[in-house]
Amino acid sequence: MSNALPRTVADPVRGDFFENMIMETHCPEESLMPFWFWNGEVTETELIRQLELAAASGVDGLVIHARRGNRIAYLSERWFALWRCACLAARRLGLTLWIYDEEGFPSGTVSGRLPKLGEAFQQKFLSFLEMTAGEALAAGNVVRFFDRARPDRPLSRAEIRPDMTLLVFQRGLNPASVDFFQPSLTEKFLELTHEQYRRHLGEFFGTTITGVFTDDSHLLEPGGPRLAYSDDFEADFAARHGYSLLDSLGRLVDNLPDSGRVRRDYYHYCAERFAAAFLRPVRRWCEANSLAFYGHLCGDEGPFHVILRKSADPSLYYREFAAPGVDDYLSFHFEGRYLRDPVNSLQGGGWFCRTPGFSAANLIRAAVSVSAQTGNGNCMAEVLASLGWGVPPELLRAHLNFFLLHGANQLVPHYFGYSTSGDTKRDHPASYFFQEPYFAVSNDLFRDVRRSRRLLGYGRPAAGVLVWHPIDSVQTATDGGVIEEPGAFQPVRPGCRRDCAFYSGMLAELDLALSRRQVPFHFGFESIVAECGSVCGDLLQIGSAAYRTVILPWLEALRPSTVELLRRFHAGGGRLLILGSLPDGVELPGERYDSLETMLPQIPPAFDLRTPVDADAREIAVGMRIHRGRMFCSLANFNDHDCQVSIGGVPPDWLLYEPVDDVVAPLPESLRIGRFRMVHLLPAALAETLLGPAGRNRCRPELATGRFPLPRVGWRIARTRPNVCLIDRFGAPGSEVDCVDSQAFSRLSGPTGFHRTVVLPCRLPKLTFGFEPEGLERLQFNYRDLLHLPRTVHDATPDLAEVDLTGLQQTGVNLLHLVNRRRRLEYCYLFGDFRVGIRGRDVEVMADAPLDFGDLAAQGLPFYWGSVRYCLQFEWPEKPRGSEQLVLTGELAGVAVTLNMVALPADSGASVRIPLRAALRPGTNRLTIEVYNTAQNFFGPHRKFAQLEQRTAWYPQPCSADFAGSDAFSLAGFGLFDLPYIEY
Repeated sequence: MSNALPRTVADPVRGDFFENMIMETHCPEESLMPFWFWNGEVTETELIRQLELAAASGVDGLVIHARRGNRIAYLSERWFALWRCACLAARRLGLTLWIYDEEGFPSGTVSGRLPKLGEAFQQKFLSFLEMTAGEALAAGNVVRFFDRARPDRPLSRAEIRPDMTLLVFQRGLNPASVDFFQPSLTEKFLELTHEQYRRHLGEFFGTTITGVFTDDSHLLEPGGPRLAYSDDFEADFAARHGYSLLDSLGRLVDNLPDSGRVRRDYYHYCAERFAAAFLRPVRRWCEANSLAFYGHLCGDEGPFHVILRKSADPSLYYREFAAPGVDDYLSFHFEGRYLRDPVNSLQGGGWFCRTPGFSAANLIRAAVSVSAQTGNGNCMAEVLASLGWGVPPELLRAHLNFFLLHGANQLVPHYFGYSTSGDTKRDHPASYFFQEPYFAVSNDLFRDVRRSRRLLGYGRPAAGVLVWHPIDSVQTATDGGVIEEPGAFQPVRPGCRRDCAFYSGMLAELDLALSRRQVPFHFGFESIVAECGSVCGDLLQIGSAAYRTVILPWLEALRPSTVELLRRFHAGGGRLLILGSLPDGVELPGERYDSLETMLPQIPPAFDLRTPVDADAREIAVGMRIHRGRMFCSLANFNDHDCQVSIGGVPPDWLLYEPVDDVVAPLPESLRIGRFRMVHLLPAALAETLLGPAGRNRCRPELATGRFPLPRVGWRIARTRPNVCLIDRFGAPGSEVDCVDSQAFSRLSGPTGFHRTVVLPCRLPKLTFGFEPEGLERLQFNYRDLLHLPRTVHDATPDLAEVDLTGLQQTGVNLLHLVNRRRRLEYCYLFGDFRVGIRGRDVEVMADAPLDFGDLAAQGLPFYWGSVRYCLQFEWPEKPRGSEQLVLTGELAGVAVTLNMVALPADSGASVRIPLRAALRPGTNRLTIEVYNTAQNFFGPHRKFAQLEQRTAWYPQPCSADFAGSDAFSLAGFGLFDLPYIEY
């Protein structure tokens, strides 16, 4: 484990840098804090009900977030009355709350009020375009003219000739965003937002309310070739750097001598100004009011052309938060194979489409590195955003484990939704709250994630290898061609050897290669090294962290102070690996490599991992932490199957902790790690300290060697709720319209009548109709008014009203008629005991029939919301050994098993093993398996609107070939596909 950590706690060469490591650090208890979108008509009764559901699900608290659909005036007296109700209920339930400091996002506008106060608060920028002399002289708000051919100095109007082509910089305003570079903006923001919370709810600060979350603040909105700017930049920049920024604008966007220095100065200046003017005052306000300051920037996930435009250098911001924060938006891997490809497949549009993807590992590693070096070792991540209603919990677990393994130990899932009314159900779904059928067992489904989070809340991330982050080189190489619209501006002169795309790809490839080799490492940012870097013997120390191996990958820029530091590091015995070329004029000693392939074998892994199939070992990731001078590590399997692993190089006194079963045991010669699961290795002395009761008197069950097939006959399979028939199309005057097709509705004038025929095969013993009442002026079934009938609400959402049609139905054709005044109809539903068939574009209600093993969506439950029970009585022939496991296969968003009235831990996945332990007995056994689905089939959106409404979301393939085509429903299969069996 030569790269994992410095030698031992008693190593005298390290000086005092280990003092902070030896001190106990522990993540705050509020470490699983979902956003709670207040996106409807919030009431005290429903608010308390939802808080009770949240508490039962195992979360530590909630981040209350005013969101699209909010019906309560933001920051009004009513708003704070509801907040007070939430605080009182949360205190009773043992939950904590964080303040989300905005309505919507990004933070800083006070729901759009601050930009309306005038130009002083509005975001400024400098646009740059090529113009003819006539166009340039007629342009307004010009700050500098440059000769397009030689933009090395500005031109006066008198110097402009009629035949010249000019590069023109103009001051612009974004009236919808704010100027984060001005302290006056932050003062007003704090006055109108934070101080209002203190005035109304200050008594809860530091107890029930423990944090403030700021979201998606950034330097510059996209919109063409432009640069971040504020009106005092010129004077302040000149005072700091000794030259004119405006006179040097040509060097920023074209490639001239000294362009690299000007670009580095400019981007570093922007980042410093932003941190000093906005983040730092908010942090100080929070600290003065006993609140932790959390949040993240917009665009820091990458790729590099986005990072530069949005944040310039994220490392300067991470230090302003109680725990550095990131956002996982668009970082999801749809197959869970986080160690298969260097970047994921992007699902978004716009400026993200210029690259094939970005590295989720780069994103989280940057923040974790800064925390390990200069912070408390904790890192916050907003996770699970915009994945759609159908993402399986097993893939959610893979994503969460990936972030946990890399050091993100405070997780903010996006989101729990108060409402699904109207468009809110399509506002970056899914809501992982009660709207998902599997929420009923979510406490069990994610028990291993919570247990891992508990353990990984101790200590701080550790690594023995440092990779030099190329952000300074990226700044050096970035000219005006790095914009949202390719071709809008092209420099006259060629730029550096490498551009943003090269560095995005290179760093992702390097990260993946080291991860697949099980080499834990951190990034080193020059801005932090310049402040906190030093050499002690063979160690490069950066704050509280130290490294024996440093990798310099293909750099275009290194500061003179950095060069001197690295020379001293090498002279002291540190290992310096130079991958590719160094900046022009820089010479450093060290090992030189032309390619990643030749360098990798020279870096020993933390452990010697061996698997029956060699390729499997490369998709097992290793993470390390240090607590009170003792190291422990985590392993996560990102293969698409369980893996049998032998681990070499582990100290003999280390134990194995398996969080899924809460088991601590001696490390076996061969260990099975489940698909997308994580295990932990730690010294015996730490097991009792960090794991508490889990560290005592626990042992692993014996491995199963045989298979006992359960009988094929005798199963009883039944729904636990009425079936669902989706009504997503209505007849309108002259056409047929889809419920969520807002464009079709915009062509209709005024309140419009719609109709739909419903054919029933017989009179059903129970039939109800579900609908969203808002916007409906008339609703009739067989000419009987429904709006005045008694209503109940559906368990999936209180926004879906149900009325009883049992006495109004008739065999054969039934007529549904409604008049709507909104520009969109929401989906309607029939509930009852029937099957649903799909024939091309049409949906039909059919007589009920028994269910069987296989895809339940293809057996007449294509839009079902809820669970299905499989019950069996079987004989077990002998005394149980304690190693028996029930094996289930299918599409199982959630599965709960009861054996002989004993509830066993729930799970999810395509293949699930449930330990039976003491519940199994000789003779007769009674087994109940309850399978839950996701809300994908219920909420959709379906057909062509699956991609139209939410391009970033997960939409599974239709559950059979019959549903293929552009008009297909977006259906997720579910159920037990094969007969269960018992391994023993």
